[in-house]
Amino acid sequence: MNKIRNTIVTAAIAGGAILGVADLTGVVDAATDGESPVTFEATGGPSNDGDTLTADERQDRRNERRAVRQADRQAVADLLGLDVAELHEQLHAGATLADVAAAQGVATSDVVDLIVQQLTERIDGAVEDGRITAEEAAEKIAELDERVQTRVEEGRPERGDGEGRRGGRGHHGAGADAEG
Repeated sequence: MNKIRNTIVTAAIAGGAILGVADLTGVVDAATDGESPVTFEATGGPSNDGDTLTADERQDRRNERRAVRQADRQAVADLLGLDVAELHEQLHAGATLADVAAAQGVATSDVVDLIVQQLTERIDGAVEDGRITAEEAAEKIAELDERVQTRVEEGRPERGDGEGRRGGRGHHGAGADAEG
């Protein structure tokens, strides 16, 4: 019995030491003032020979991307004659963009064309910024019409448990298990 207890205690101490070292890096990161430069490659991953960005510069880029996405949503809502909140409610209730367009008397092809134009502008910007090559952009643009048409007509694909972004999206809390 003592041998088992000693083994468990030893394992707990070793595990605690390992976790303590891993947790220490979080403390060091938290202790920085957010101004320390972090290096990123053009592809967006860490690198030693890419652009050096401060935390504030990364946040500015995130804010710029968020503003572009909001403007894109607003343009689609304007085309459909709705405000963004109304469009969001209908999509969240299960309607597709094609359903909403039909109900609003707007051709689905107009919605697809607008979204393809928006995405093409984003892809062109990525080439200008050096985040992707012209060849990669051409591949992405070649697939856009079909992909956007499918998304407009069929909606967003369903996500299962553990899929998608961290923390998941959609219904959380009471009743989430009954729906999913």
